[in-house]
Amino acid sequence: MKMEGIFWLDGFEGECKGGLMFRAFDLNKFINKVQDGGDKVIGIKFDGSNNVEFITETKQEMGEGNCIYPHG
Repeated sequence: MKMEGIFWLDGFEGECKGGLMFRAFDLNKFINKVQDGGDKVIGIKFDGSNNVEFITETKQEMGEGNCIYPHG
C-alpha cells in the first residue's frame, strides 16, 4: 500500500507554495509497514518536537477512552 496525500495545518487560509523537499525514506518505510499491517494512516500530527504521531482509521465502534481527532 502506498500513502499519498497532503495534510494541511488546521485553520490555514491563504496562498501557499511548494518546493521544499525532504528525503524521508525511513518515514515512508514506516508508513508502509503500518499500512501493510492493516491500519490506514489518515493523518499526521506534528507537535513541534522531534516526534510525529500517525493517526489511523478506527476499525471498531468507538468506546470510552478512545480519541477521535477532528478532521475538516
